Amino acid sequence: MSKVFKSVSELMWWIRKVTNLYLREEIQVIGEIRSARINKRGVLDIELVESSKGRKGNYTYQINCQFEDPHTLKDTLKINNFRELEGEEYLISGYLSFRVTQNRYVIEAIDIEPYGKGSIEKHRAAILELLKQEGLYPVRKIASLSELQEPILRIALIGSPNTRGLTDFVVNVMNSKILPDLNYFPVAVEGATAAQKIVRAIEEANETTSQVIVIVRGGGAQGSLLYLENEELARSICKSSIPVMVAVGHTEDVTLLDYVAHLSVETPTAAGREIAEVNNGYLEQCSQLEKNTASAFIRLMNTYHNKMLQKTKLISAYGVDRYISRYNREMTVEYAKLDKALKDFRSYKSMVLRLKQDKIASFVNRKVDRFHLILKYHAERMARNKNQVERKFKVFSEVLSSVAFEMASLISKDAVRVSKGESYLIATTNRLMKSAEQKTREYIAKVRSINPIHSMVKGGAIVTNELGKAVTTIEQVNVGDELKLRLADGVILSEVKEKIPNKKRIPEGVK
Repeated sequence: MSKVFKSVSELMWWIRKVTNLYLREEIQVIGEIRSARINKRGVLDIELVESSKGRKGNYTYQINCQFEDPHTLKDTLKINNFRELEGEEYLISGYLSFRVTQNRYVIEAIDIEPYGKGSIEKHRAAILELLKQEGLYPVRKIASLSELQEPILRIALIGSPNTRGLTDFVVNVMNSKILPDLNYFPVAVEGATAAQKIVRAIEEANETTSQVIVIVRGGGAQGSLLYLENEELARSICKSSIPVMVAVGHTEDVTLLDYVAHLSVETPTAAGREIAEVNNGYLEQCSQLEKNTASAFIRLMNTYHNKMLQKTKLISAYGVDRYISRYNREMTVEYAKLDKALKDFRSYKSMVLRLKQDKIASFVNRKVDRFHLILKYHAERMARNKNQVERKFKVFSEVLSSVAFEMASLISKDAVRVSKGESYLIATTNRLMKSAEQKTREYIAKVRSINPIHSMVKGGAIVTNELGKAVTTIEQVNVGDELKLRLADGVILSEVKEKIPNKKRIPEGVK
């Protein structure tokens, strides 16, 4: 059955109600900003557009976005005037709202980030130019970890726990015949606080004996990579005394980190494969060097033996038998020594190979046992009850309270985040208050429409018979019955003199 609306305004308010009930989840939209202005109420009005070409011509889609508190956006976006946003693509987050009086949908925006290639590249170029002025960029790039000229035995790993990217990296590192020690720093690599957390992890990693710092992140939404286009994060990588390898996103993803890292690979899988290939190549070089040494020693012994034979033939040609006999004895002794030395070398080679295999097997077993212990530790840690968590939280709070933080530094670093949170809370509070006021007005109107007392105020009355039962038709009473009429200011007792249907005319004087 179709829904009937008695007026256009009723339809509009119904659309607003449906929007508030079913379309109130946070949304993200990407588009080009055609207009950005501050209106009379101090609200930033943004017109987001998209142009497309169809069979019947060109089409332009548009929607308006509004920021209730735009004062902190200039610092966040590094602009001097909001008109600088025009002509560039941005990612805007917010809530969909229907404005009845304006007859349109509006996005109540809470966040904005550069998205278009031009905007991102301008933002990235500005950061790189600033780092260049500080003498931090460009960094010394390396084509492969093999340029470190040593096996990779100690790695500082930065990434989100329980993600596909982290798993792909560890699985490929396990293909190394020499398993490195992993010093893991679990941090979120996406979201508004991702850059600050990664900066702290890099600073902690530089205090360890790691040979390389690896930052991994699996594939995901293109918009989430914008959080890595951060100036402080880029500066931290440039200042790192330990080489930083970045493996972020899919093959086609490029971020600011790829420019400032010492080594950039396409995916976490490629990062793990790079470490495994460097370690396996180092072992192959050692094995080849051992073979070359043995081969060179054998060639040297054969050359010496051939020279001795030539001298023996030369002496025999002169017929000096006694010298030949003496020389043969000496040759036999020397040859026996050489043969013994060769056997000893081969025995030593076998012993070294067995010892190396035993060491590698022992090393692998220790790594496997350590990995199992780590898994067991994390499983037990997750199984701890609520009381243990509360006690740890209490101890952690006491430790934090004993440390003297520099509040001025914290305030300056988190000013942008607090302002954005404040804007979000103000926008959300206003939206909820408006929705609550509208629902209250609707409920009051409904209650008034069904309240019989309200009809009395307008001149109506409630009629009941002697038993107190409501009378709604003349068929319920007879002539002579007593009736009670309840008005707004009192009660009237009356007697039925005559029943007159609506079609009959009431005679004068009859009440």
